[in-house]
Amino acid sequence: MRWKGIALGIAIGGALRGPLGAFVGALLGDYVGKRISPRLAGKAAGRLKAKLQSKKKARHNALHAVCMMAADYAVLGLSPNASMDEVQRAYRSLAKSHHPDLLRAQGRSEKEISEAAEYMSKINAAYSRIKTT
Repeated sequence: MRWKGIALGIAIGGALRGPLGAFVGALLGDYVGKRISPRLAGKAAGRLKAKLQSKKKARHNALHAVCMMAADYAVLGLSPNASMDEVQRAYRSLAKSHHPDLLRAQGRSEKEISEAAEYMSKINAAYSRIKTT
C-alpha cells in the first residue's frame, strides 16, 4: 500500500525535477497513501509504471538503432562519421570485389561464390539502411 502512495506522490510531484521532486514526491506519497483509497493509488501507480516502461522501451530502441548503424558502417569498413561520398565509394569497391557474377567470371569455386553472395547481401542491406537515414 505504501509504495502505491509513494508512486502517486511522485506522479503528483513530477513537475519538480531532481532531489527536490523526489523529496516532495515521497512526502506527498506518504500523505496520499494514508488518505486516498488504495484503488486510486494503484491506478496512479499503474499509469506511472506504464509511462516509465514506454520511456525505457524508447531508450532501448534508440540505443539499438545506434548500434545497428555502427554495425552497418563496420560492414562497409568505415567509421560512423563517414560522409555519404565515402560510404558510396566503399560500397562500390566492396561490390566490385565480392559480387558473385564477377567471381563466377573469374572462375572461382562455388563455395567462394556462395560465401560472396551472403556477404554481398549484408553489404547491400547495410548500404540501404545507411542511405535511407
